[in-house]
Amino acid sequence: MQRHLRWLGHGALALGLGLAAAACDDDETTAAADMMAAGGAGGGGGAGAAGGMGGAGGGGVAYDLALPGMEGPASIHIDGNGFLHVKCATNNDCFRVEGYYHAAHRFAQMDLRRRVVRGQLSAIVTNIALPIDTQNRGWFADPATGRELAEQLWAAATPETQAAVEAYGQGVNAWLAEFRAGDAELSDEYGYALIDRAAIRDWEPLDSAAAILALLDQLTNRTDLEIEIGALHADLPAGLASDLYGQRPASPSAILPHAQGQQKRGPLALDLDALQRRKARLEPYGHALAQAAAQRPARRPDEWGLGSNNWVVGSNKSATGNALLSNDPHLGISNPAIWYVVHLDAKTAGQGDLHVAGVSFAGLPGIIIGQNEQIAWGVTTTFFDAADVYLETLTADGDGVLFEGAEVPFVTADIEIAVSGSEPATIQPLFVPHHGPVLAIDREAGVAITGKWAGHDADTDLNYLVQMPKAGSVAQAREALKQLTTTGQNFVVADRTGGIGWFPYSRMPNRPWMSLELAPWLPLPGDGSAEWDGYMDYADLPQAVDPAAGYLATANNDMTGALWDGDPTNDGQMAIQGYTAVGKRHERIAELLDEIDSQHTRDTMERIVGDVRSNLGAEVVPAALAALGERELEAGAATVRDLLVGWDFQCPTGFDGVDPATATPSGDATVLAAARGCAAFHVFWFALREHTFGDELAAQGIRGDLGFAPPMVHQLVRPEVLSASYWDDVDTADVQETDGDIVARALDTTAARMTEWLGADSAQWLWGRLHQVTLVADLFSLLTPEFNHGPFLNDGGLYTVDVANPRYDAANGRFDHPSGASMRYTCEVKADTGPDCTIQVPGGQQHYRDSPHYDDLLQKWLVNEAVPLTTDWATIEAGAEASLTAGPPE
Repeated sequence: MQRHLRWLGHGALALGLGLAAAACDDDETTAAADMMAAGGAGGGGGAGAAGGMGGAGGGGVAYDLALPGMEGPASIHIDGNGFLHVKCATNNDCFRVEGYYHAAHRFAQMDLRRRVVRGQLSAIVTNIALPIDTQNRGWFADPATGRELAEQLWAAATPETQAAVEAYGQGVNAWLAEFRAGDAELSDEYGYALIDRAAIRDWEPLDSAAAILALLDQLTNRTDLEIEIGALHADLPAGLASDLYGQRPASPSAILPHAQGQQKRGPLALDLDALQRRKARLEPYGHALAQAAAQRPARRPDEWGLGSNNWVVGSNKSATGNALLSNDPHLGISNPAIWYVVHLDAKTAGQGDLHVAGVSFAGLPGIIIGQNEQIAWGVTTTFFDAADVYLETLTADGDGVLFEGAEVPFVTADIEIAVSGSEPATIQPLFVPHHGPVLAIDREAGVAITGKWAGHDADTDLNYLVQMPKAGSVAQAREALKQLTTTGQNFVVADRTGGIGWFPYSRMPNRPWMSLELAPWLPLPGDGSAEWDGYMDYADLPQAVDPAAGYLATANNDMTGALWDGDPTNDGQMAIQGYTAVGKRHERIAELLDEIDSQHTRDTMERIVGDVRSNLGAEVVPAALAALGERELEAGAATVRDLLVGWDFQCPTGFDGVDPATATPSGDATVLAAARGCAAFHVFWFALREHTFGDELAAQGIRGDLGFAPPMVHQLVRPEVLSASYWDDVDTADVQETDGDIVARALDTTAARMTEWLGADSAQWLWGRLHQVTLVADLFSLLTPEFNHGPFLNDGGLYTVDVANPRYDAANGRFDHPSGASMRYTCEVKADTGPDCTIQVPGGQQHYRDSPHYDDLLQKWLVNEAVPLTTDWATIEAGAEASLTAGPPE
């Protein structure tokens, strides 16, 4: 999973409002929260956000929580980890209770999600959010009519799905009614001066549809990145642009095992003439692309840690004969956590067919990732290319575009945006009906930029929420996943028979014209020469069931090996990927799965997901040291070299403890050596890239950009795949630098920076001093750090399986990681009893600071300590911290 929604270019408020981190509320303080923290249960008339107003149902039965629409009684238990367990009479009763608790603990989070997608932020934060609302209301719209995409999803939902969403909304609105009655409190952010609390409205079905659209956009829309990289390809020499901003990963490791033996290697894999023609096509639009890129900053997936790992192991590779599963989706590390853990059961004591446990997404009923009684499933982002950017030529009057030789007028719509504290604003977004929303327009130059996204055709996705929980096998899960249209996820599934499967089901455009010259991962001509021919059949997508290898692993990497030569269009595989992960995480996962072979257990799954070996370092360091040879080095550079020579490629923090104020250096010499080596490597890695590519980019007027990560690996170990060598410093006219010269310079720079940041004593150069994580409360993170939580020391590094990709901040000497595992979920799917799973979450369930469940799970997450996701009712009821009943009002 990955990326930010499109609001990051609109000032401090927008920069603080990060949906990919998917969080905003903080410090929930409700009467019932206090009761929950104390472990009590609300009485028949007890008031509070979790205890409810109370009431008597049919026959005079008193309930702690009275919810409109309840069809029967429900029992609610909060366990020792703060997880919500609900035993209910019907499926929809479970969703009602879930909606209530989402609102009680995460209302600001879900309120933000609906408002961002529906263009309704201005209604609560004044006109400062109007640029965000304008952009998002235009993007999340039908290009032919301007209507909200949420309406499209709602119309395609089955009656069963609609009933589930409506029941969920009843629960949300029951909590909002308590808030309005003064029996519940909003989070602290709602007290901020910009926020209009009076503008909070009831939850409606389109809000849940908007929440799923938020997910779809996060996972499959990379138009902003295509604009940014397109601007670079328009501006830079063709070979340089292709080398530094191309598609070739750092590792050939591919999802389908047979592909790993079929990689194509050549002295120059790409057709330079085609690259020159591509540049010539983009050049006239360079200015417009650069302007659009400046307004729509994009996150690059290769260094921001956004992505995920998952794998499934079949019965023939399991020590117990049971299938195994592991999943850790990588997203922004936020406060509160992205996920809310739930267990919903309408079967044990009810008449429903729902019994699931896993992680839910505030704003949606059910679970997104998890288990039922028969299967477990997990997801990672495919990086399928499901969106294209088009370069349009305007008509003479500027009121439309030229398409296939004809003039096509813009579609527009008058859309009213509510604005807190002032009159409503009317916006008029522009659409090109056959492509999509206008993302940028330059009437003086006669050009426009549009975005076409498979999500604009999304329809049946909401049905996943009720269909996936019913799947009783890998085969049935495969059918349920066909409801999804634009999630762009690698679903892996394991069932009680020992079966496993991988299904990256998502609508992929048919692009029969695609080539290196007409590359879909870069802006395309809007004249009609690069149009989609419908969507691929799901049967034609890469996928697998019970492979001979005995396992399937995905890590946002190349699926088939098609990317290894840098041109995914020349393999006959129409389901192309773009801007994937570099492949090092998948490479390491596959190594460990092969190494353990047929002795896998849930414990080995947890060990793999916590692995912090740097396969990047293991490839780069020996090559760099070999290039260095026996040359003499300055004392500081020699110290760095020695740290790298002695490094075992592990990345611990080097400390006992996770609080920077109290943690002490480890007493284990091996751990200390690894922490120093890991720190030295990360500083060296960025210095090496600066000295290798920075001069060429600076000569083109680009500073502070080092290109993607894989070219550095290729320059060191397989330079023949690049169009040129970049070792020579173009600023030294009379000197021809070699690889050893540049490595030596990078070592000097590393020593200078380490000394500046951490002092002259190399014994203090521990990774934990540089590499930390802060849980960011995105709503106000740039206005005030008050709602953030952290920092904390954390292990892992660039492209480790336990992902903790650092954001390099040379000015402040920081390598903090803003993203990471949003949860870690590991299961043994037992033949006799079903899934037996554990989970790790970076945060707490109940988001108020005086709760014992505010961050208790974070402390475990930081040290890779899993907790059980219990579904056994005897265990749950015996160990519950709080137990309540729910039912219909009197």
